[in-house]
Amino acid sequence: MKSKGQSLLEYSVIAAVAAMVLVTMSTYVFRAVQGARQHIYNEAKK
Repeated sequence: MKSKGQSLLEYSVIAAVAAMVLVTMSTYVFRAVQGARQHIYNEAKK
């Protein structure tokens, strides 16, 4: 049977990986939004 400390450590590792995934995704989402905004701006200037 697993000890309570090991279980807590496993949850901590999962939370850290999930946080890294969210930070990485937010970078790509931010760039996509900037690109879409720039595209709209360029189309409006024509």
